Amino acid sequence: MFHPDPLLTNDRARSEAAARRSEQLTAARQARAEARARAREKAAERRRRAS
Repeated sequence: MFHPDPLLTNDRARSEAAARRSEQLTAARQARAEARARAREKAAERRRRAS
């Protein structure tokens, strides 16, 4: 039975975890940007109605 080098598997696991984390960060940043854009549109709409 061949046992892979634990350092290699550890490294792969670490890089996969880092990739997942960066994907989550990107998704969160995108969601915040979209929420900001929606809020901006809503505020502009309120200003248009007010004037």
